[in-house]
Amino acid sequence: MQNVKKFGTGPVFFTAISTILGAILFLRFGYAVGTLGFWGVIFIVLLGHLVTIPTALAISELATNKRVQGGGE
Repeated sequence: MQNVKKFGTGPVFFTAISTILGAILFLRFGYAVGTLGFWGVIFIVLLGHLVTIPTALAISELATNKRVQGGGE
């Protein structure tokens, strides 16, 4: 019997949550500029990048880690 690896719900859940958090962080950028000042904005931008870069990598991993079968549209 062959061991078959499956994605499970973990990668999909974390990809969805990090996408939502990244969108919220970048949507609140104008508010941050007005209230937090320069260093606060720099922190928000770095935090946003810490969320969105792994999200992009996770999405590309989910898209490319699967064997493509013949057929389709």
